[in-house]
Amino acid sequence: MKRALVFIHVLILMFMFLIPSGLAENAIFPTTQAKEGDNPETVHEIALKDTLYSMYVDDQKVGTVKFASQGLVLYDRAVLELIASFEREVFVEGNVHFKRNENGSEATSEQLIIDSIKDALEINTNVYAVSIGEEPIAYLSSNEEALQLFEHVKEPYRQLIEAKENTVLEEIYIIEQPSVSVMTMPYESMISVEEALALITIGVEKASEYEVQEGDTLWDIADAHNIDVSDIALSNPDLKGEMIHPGDILRLMDVRNLTTVFTRESHVYRERIDYETETQKTDSLFIGQSRTVRQGVDGENEVEIYITRENGREIERGIVKDTVIKEPVSRIVEQGTRQRPRPPRITTASRGNQRPSDLSPIPRDGVIMMPWFDGVEDIFRRGMIVKVTHVDTGLTFFARRFGGRFHADSEPLTVEDTEILRRIYGGSFSWGREAIIVEIGGRRIAASMNGMPHGGEGIQDNNFQGHFCIHFYGSLVHETGRRCAQHQARVRYAAGQ
Repeated sequence: MKRALVFIHVLILMFMFLIPSGLAENAIFPTTQAKEGDNPETVHEIALKDTLYSMYVDDQKVGTVKFASQGLVLYDRAVLELIASFEREVFVEGNVHFKRNENGSEATSEQLIIDSIKDALEINTNVYAVSIGEEPIAYLSSNEEALQLFEHVKEPYRQLIEAKENTVLEEIYIIEQPSVSVMTMPYESMISVEEALALITIGVEKASEYEVQEGDTLWDIADAHNIDVSDIALSNPDLKGEMIHPGDILRLMDVRNLTTVFTRESHVYRERIDYETETQKTDSLFIGQSRTVRQGVDGENEVEIYITRENGREIERGIVKDTVIKEPVSRIVEQGTRQRPRPPRITTASRGNQRPSDLSPIPRDGVIMMPWFDGVEDIFRRGMIVKVTHVDTGLTFFARRFGGRFHADSEPLTVEDTEILRRIYGGSFSWGREAIIVEIGGRRIAASMNGMPHGGEGIQDNNFQGHFCIHFYGSLVHETGRRCAQHQARVRYAAGQ
């Protein structure tokens, strides 16, 4: 268009230079009708006398000229200067026309006309339109900028994955498959990559209307439309607090990201394989006894998984491969099968030892924390009767050691001792741990007990069906072969620690 206009203007100028100037002006834009009989010099003077023309580009007046040819020359100068001022190819469009000026105003200066022409012209250029779906959403100056824009959209999700340890980004793309096309648009429609990125990632507002139903609340409506209550308040400034009524029309606004970035990553991690426990029978141990022949060792495997995400939100994961890199080693435990010899029936009448009568509490001064192994186990022999004092209440009773290898399995000596034990636990038997002091051979030793009858028994007429446990410093639990933290804490408490 620009080239065509310039070519026409050049033809006009050539035509005007090839014929007498007065005749040319009078032929193209006659100003005064010559009468018959006038000589040529008179006609020419009449044509030039006080004739001015208003010059327009499209519908915008750009100035007043004496000759139309002068206006066309100024137009061409303005076009060439305007094109030269841009660093990229532009296309200038404008429809030039003139009107006879009837008010006798003065001609406009050439520079002012040129500046006005520049302001009036429409400047177009070839832009690269980025479309998501059918409609263009941004116009950029080059195809390189468009490709750069797509990389900027994906970059935050790329960085998020690449920052993780033992993780590899395998795939990343924009699901909507944005496209780029060349279009001719006004020069000012172009925006920067940063502005286009904000349009795409922050999104655009989508509006809809909702009619309030019976029983609706703002919270229900916001939840159903996946927006915040604050968004409803902003979109409906006339809303009074949270008061809504059936039939009210609410405007719902939502800001949505225009793109969905899909990523697939692979992640490798190691996890423990728990060892198993194998049980072997042996007659070298009594029934109820066990020992560990071989300690178990956990194994380890390496797991590779894939994770797919959309805009950073995980939508799927699965195992790619699972490789054992260290086999577990089973723990081997032997359990006894040999029958225990039945203990002789013992009653309070046949014990031979009468219950001591001194039930005064054992003093807390001089209490020691003697270890069970190579200590209490050696002096608290099976069948021995000891005095026991509950630290918190001072209640005192007598007990007899029934057996036990890791701690002392004991029994209340008589019915009276059973009742005192029951009183310590509030009137009923209990597995609760209680701090006690046990007097053995003149030594006051810190200990802990539970008060629940279980297992075997040796005394038949003490109203206690089974035995209870007394733990000392460093003693173990029979079933697990490990220390009980609660018992050990009560032992330390009994010792005053």
